Formats: sequence, C-alpha cells, structure tokens
Amino acid sequence: MYHTITLLHPGAMGTAVGTLFRNSGHTVRWVSAHRSAATHERATSAGFDVFSTLQAALDGSTMVVAVCPPASAINVASHVASFGFAGIYLDANAISPRRTHQIRGIVEATGATFLDGGIVGVPPKERGESCLYLSGPHATELTSVLQGGPLDVITVSDNVGDASALKMCYAAYTKGSTALLASIAATASAYGVYDVLMQRWHAEGSGLDASVERRLQNAPRKAWRFEGEMHEIADTFAAVNQPEGFHRAAAEVYRRIAQLGQRFESTPVDDVLQALRDGT
Repeated sequence: MYHTITLLHPGAMGTAVGTLFRNSGHTVRWVSAHRSAATHERATSAGFDVFSTLQAALDGSTMVVAVCPPASAINVASHVASFGFAGIYLDANAISPRRTHQIRGIVEATGATFLDGGIVGVPPKERGESCLYLSGPHATELTSVLQGGPLDVITVSDNVGDASALKMCYAAYTKGSTALLASIAATASAYGVYDVLMQRWHAEGSGLDASVERRLQNAPRKAWRFEGEMHEIADTFAAVNQPEGFHRAAAEVYRRIAQLGQRFESTPVDDVLQALRDGT
C-alpha cells in the first residue's frame, strides 16, 4: 500500500526520512508556514509537495511522520490530533518509551494508528550510514515497502516502545560520551592542565585528543536538541531501575553549550570550554 504522507518538520534528518518514503513510491507533503529558508530549500530539492497549512496537508493524508526536537514531540502530536487525524502516526523522535506511550494515547484517541520509530546515525548521504528502526503492530508491513531511500529500515518487534528504547540506548553512548568528554575537557581547562591532558591522550594513541576537539567544535550546532534528548534517556534508564544521573548531568552540559547558539559551522574550542566553565 502506498501512502500520502505529511512530513512534519523536514530538517536534515526529517528530509532523509521523507526521501526514503518518496523514493519508495509514496507521496510526501510538508507544511511551509513558519519554516526557515533552509527548510524550504531542503524540502523543495527533495521534491516534497508544499502545503501552506497543516490542516490542508492532513486532508487526504494517510500517514503523518513526526521528526522534531524531543521536547516538542507531545505538542506536535496533540496538534495533529486536534484535527481528528485517523491515519498512521509514525513518531520517529528521540524520546523515551514512556513518552512514546503517552503520544500513542494522544493520537489513538482520535482514531489514528500509532507506529514507533527510532533513527540511529547521522543524516545520511548514502545507504548504510543510518537506520530507521520501527516497532509496533504494523512495523513489518511498513518496512516491506520502504526500500528506496538513504536510510536502512529494520523492524525491531511488534511492541510499541522498543524502537524508542533502542534509540535511547544508542544515543546514551554516542551523545552521552560527547557530553562526558566535554565536561572532562572543561574541568582540565579550569585546573590549567588541558594541554597536558591532550598530550597524554595523543601519546597513548587513543585518538581522544582529536576526538574531544572535534566533538567540542561541533556540539553547539545541536546542543539545543541534545539537552532534551539527555532527559529522555535519563527517563528511559530510570524506568528500568538504572542510574539516571549520568544523563541528567549530560543535559546540563548541553544546556551550557547551547548558550553559544549556532553562530558557526564549527565553534572554536576555547569558546565551548569557556561556556562550560561559566556554567550560566
């Protein structure tokens, strides 16, 4: 079955998901209101059909795909539900299983069918770099018709929440380790031993010296999203009696970094270290 899809918020990763659907034969719509020039360019280049309002886009859509910052996931679902949408709602956000079930309740209350999604990896340029994991009663059915885009698609199980749990566990390391390295670097800087630490890591051949600088330079561009994601990971850990403090602290690291804004494609390391030391 081919779907007419309303893609919410076609950022870099959202556009990759939309391209996966479009290249697999589905029709993809997006809503242009209040979107940036960069979003307009991405969506236009991807060949998505443009609509001026969400209500217009939902009229005739059989599926909604939500890819948005985790802190916005519930509000976005509630907005879609307010129009009485009764198709398939695929939530592909970086949220905890508990949040996933909250959203499931919101969209199913208006007759929609919920599908859980988790995206692992960076916005891909080619197949094999990133993966969309799906779980829920209709996951296998959808996986079978999504084979034409830049993302690999894998069904985890028929249980809603499993795809989100996988995403949380994966990001707990990838983004959590970045926050840990950033905090270590800031502490070393505050004590005046940053350069010596980098030299030690370089001498060991661990690659941590190059890794920490690269991660610090790139962190401000996405820190505003990752702060909320760390809280979702902490909730995921806490729900199964695992310590949540690691990722609450990581959220604070990203909050401090986010104060720098997105001024540069690559932010000077000294600026990031200063923001972490200031802690404002």
